[in-house]
Amino acid sequence: MFNFKALILITITLILTGCSDPRAADKEEIANSMYPYMPSDYTSDEKEAAAKCVIDVLDKELSDDAWTAMMYGVRDDDEGRNAWAEKNNVNRKAINGEIDLAMRKTFESCDAADLTIN
Repeated sequence: MFNFKALILITITLILTGCSDPRAADKEEIANSMYPYMPSDYTSDEKEAAAKCVIDVLDKELSDDAWTAMMYGVRDDDEGRNAWAEKNNVNRKAINGEIDLAMRKTFESCDAADLTIN
């Protein structure tokens, strides 16, 4: 009986590990890039809540191409973004529109006070 339980636990662990969020590292990078621009009187919990709200909306609204383009922006790598868009034949105008729309949705979905940047 023990071997069967161990097999089930190992299988569940492998499934959960394989199903992790592929954008998790990017989300952490976005949050870390946002924190310095938030009001200095925010507690760390308030900063995390504001960043989580924005990131959740962006994650839901952006296609993989728009997400990739946005990450180049987060990294302040315009040259890399342009090279990536050219190499992958990405419609930059459409991607920029998608990112703009997603950013507008963050203002609708998240507390506007959380999005105030100093």
